[in-house]
Amino acid sequence: MEKSRQRPAHPKIIDRPELKSPLRHLVEGSITLALWAIWLYWILPLLTLFLWFLGFKLFYQALFAKAGFAELVEVLRNGGLAILIIIILKFTWIYYNYFLIFKRKGERRKQVRISSHKVVAQFFDVDPELLEKAKKHRRINVVLKDKRIIINTS
Repeated sequence: MEKSRQRPAHPKIIDRPELKSPLRHLVEGSITLALWAIWLYWILPLLTLFLWFLGFKLFYQALFAKAGFAELVEVLRNGGLAILIIIILKFTWIYYNYFLIFKRKGERRKQVRISSHKVVAQFFDVDPELLEKAKKHRRINVVLKDKRIIINTS
């Protein structure tokens, strides 16, 4: 049987983690996270080298060892043929529209008439002189009041 002895007045924190303050939890967690980040940063080149070698090995096996090169050429040939067909169809459609619309019927787009200041003022029911004055200002304030447009140039 063990001899009885005096216990420490304060229990060790490792035995009772609830005695740690929130600040201490935060500091210890931050230090742990920082050290893990440093360790990962230090080991990352070795991990990259390993993965690069593994990737190169897998690439070499898939492309050359298993005759994947012939399959790659076949995929590129078929894909190139599909793209060529799409391009031919697109250009055929463009030239069809060009000859059908432009050559046979001429230009269908019309020039837009430029309106005079008086026509614009009449359309919006605004004084033409006020419209001329407003065009000279960089900033104007337009207010709708009783279905009328009021322009302030102040």
